Amino acid sequence: MNGAMASAFTAGAGVSPSSMRTFISVLAISFIFLFGAWLLGKMIEQLNSGKLESAQLIKSAVTLVIILSIVSYLIFKI
Repeated sequence: MNGAMASAFTAGAGVSPSSMRTFISVLAISFIFLFGAWLLGKMIEQLNSGKLESAQLIKSAVTLVIILSIVSYLIFKI
């Protein structure tokens, strides 16, 4: 984005493009981690009800952490 576009965006939106990008990135990451926490909670409920074994829970939790890490990296890389 060149200087004229950045100043026009700032004049129209009231915030700089970089702060808007940071806000949207943080918002996306927080939604992703909230979804991950909800999913982990559902897996623990399944473990407590006997529908899921502890080895499956550990494998699923590790997979979830890896996916969340990759998605977080990609969001902050953009």
